[in-house]
Amino acid sequence: MERFDVDADRILLTDAQTIELFWRGTNNGSSKWRIHLSHAGVEMSLNRKGDQVRVKVGERYGGGGVAGDIVFDIAPARSGELQAFFQRAGIQPV
Repeated sequence: MERFDVDADRILLTDAQTIELFWRGTNNGSSKWRIHLSHAGVEMSLNRKGDQVRVKVGERYGGGGVAGDIVFDIAPARSGELQAFFQRAGIQPV
């Protein structure tokens, strides 16, 4: 199982079949989002200010985009680490 810590409250995990996001901070404790790797896609681009990398993870659709179920920003210095995480999972950024 591969792991990428988005921040103190969110963790991305992947195994041979799924990618999951776990996060804290809801009234009911932790929450979870999961999608099968064969349907997963990711888009990475600079945010509007240009100081963070905007990451959108969700289901790929026919036009080559991603229905962004999960959106978060990371520091540009961490984008290589995140790209390697997705590559090990077999998810190529759009």
